[in-house]
Amino acid sequence: MSEKRRDHEQPAAVAKLGWRYHHVGIPYTDPHPGEEHLDGLGVHVHGFQTSPYGIEWMRFDPHCRAPDAVRRVPHVAFEVDDLDEALRGKEVLIAPNAPSEGVRVAFILDEGAPVELLEFSAHGRDGAARAGKLRFDCIFYYVSDLDRSIGFYTSVLGFQLSSRDAVARFHVDGVLFELVPASDPEVFSGRGNGRLAVAVDEIEAAAAELRAKGVALSEVHEVSNGRLASFTDPDGNEMILWQYA
Repeated sequence: MSEKRRDHEQPAAVAKLGWRYHHVGIPYTDPHPGEEHLDGLGVHVHGFQTSPYGIEWMRFDPHCRAPDAVRRVPHVAFEVDDLDEALRGKEVLIAPNAPSEGVRVAFILDEGAPVELLEFSAHGRDGAARAGKLRFDCIFYYVSDLDRSIGFYTSVLGFQLSSRDAVARFHVDGVLFELVPASDPEVFSGRGNGRLAVAVDEIEAAAAELRAKGVALSEVHEVSNGRLASFTDPDGNEMILWQYA
């Protein structure tokens, strides 16, 4: 991505951060026959479940405590994997809250425009149906010196570091790429050490489904920021089954 977005490029929230478009909220003032009243929030809504473009119309009650920016200015909403991480360094307009079971919501401001961020749990995504479903998580390389490797990928290749804790994360054209310090030199055997990681909401359920299909998985074990198990494809390429903490 260039420093300034070009016509054909996705916005940085999508291309670099991996946020996913969810809906556009547009305030209105005249009652609509099909609107639904959310009494606890003091807002009437319609359109979200039927609009092919994800347009949600919003009419606010006089007593509604939503900030003026939300009541008067249309907002775009994105689904994120980690709401707390997504809010880091942003101007928070509405602090994280749980308007219904299985979803956390917050609003930020971007030059006066409200942006909604939503994080859905397994229950919020129809729970049992998604518990064992595999989703792309990341591609990662084991490295022997994390600082040295970060320097290479940022200074030499021009990747932008998204975050760092036990691992380093880069969002490269919408793909999450990670550097993971290796504690065992054996992981460097062979011509490469890349791994495809697939994320799940319930790793035990996903592991059981894969074992039922004849896949040999390692035992599920705990790491600093989640739980994982490893398995291989028919050619011996290692894959990681991953559940965030």
